[in-house]
Amino acid sequence: MTSFPSTQIHLAARPNGWPTHDDFETVTIENGPLQPGQVPLSRAGAGAGPS
Repeated sequence: MTSFPSTQIHLAARPNGWPTHDDFETVTIENGPLQPGQVPLSRAGAGAGPS
Protein backbone atom coordinates (compact mmCIF):
# COMPACT_ATOMS: atom_id res chain seq x y z
CA MET A 1 0.00 0.00 0.00
CA THR A 2 1.24 3.51 -0.76
CA SER A 3 1.38 6.46 1.59
CA PHE A 4 -1.74 8.52 2.25
CA PRO A 5 -2.43 12.11 3.36
CA SER A 6 -3.89 13.09 6.72
CA THR A 7 -5.44 16.47 7.54
CA GLN A 8 -4.90 17.84 11.05
CA ILE A 9 -6.07 21.01 12.79
CA HIS A 10 -3.34 22.62 14.91
CA LEU A 11 -3.60 25.36 17.50
CA ALA A 12 -1.59 28.21 15.92
CA ALA A 13 -1.94 30.69 18.79
CA ARG A 14 -3.37 30.61 22.29
CA PRO A 15 -6.74 32.40 22.16
CA ASN A 16 -7.18 35.60 24.11
CA GLY A 17 -10.90 35.35 24.93
CA TRP A 18 -13.09 33.43 22.49
CA PRO A 19 -11.10 31.52 19.85
CA THR A 20 -11.24 32.70 16.25
CA HIS A 21 -10.27 31.04 12.95
CA ASP A 22 -6.91 32.82 13.15
CA ASP A 23 -6.04 30.76 16.26
CA PHE A 24 -6.01 27.52 14.22
CA GLU A 25 -4.28 26.21 11.13
CA THR A 26 -5.02 23.24 8.88
CA VAL A 27 -2.01 21.04 8.17
CA THR A 28 -1.83 18.16 5.68
CA ILE A 29 0.81 15.53 6.36
CA GLU A 30 1.82 12.47 4.35
CA ASN A 31 1.68 9.21 6.31
CA GLY A 32 3.98 6.36 5.40
CA PRO A 33 2.73 3.02 4.13
CA LEU A 34 0.89 0.78 6.57
CA GLN A 35 2.78 -2.09 8.13
CA PRO A 36 1.43 -5.66 7.95
CA GLY A 37 -1.52 -6.03 10.32
CA GLN A 38 -2.31 -2.28 10.39
CA VAL A 39 -5.54 -0.78 9.05
CA PRO A 40 -6.37 2.85 8.22
CA LEU A 41 -8.85 4.54 10.60
CA SER A 42 -10.90 7.68 10.17
CA ARG A 43 -12.44 10.00 12.77
CA ALA A 44 -15.09 12.44 11.64
CA GLY A 45 -15.04 14.64 14.75
CA ALA A 46 -13.93 14.94 18.34
CA GLY A 47 -15.73 16.06 21.44
CA ALA A 48 -15.05 16.61 25.11
CA GLY A 49 -18.40 15.41 26.42
CA PRO A 50 -19.79 11.92 26.92
CA SER A 51 -21.17 10.24 23.83
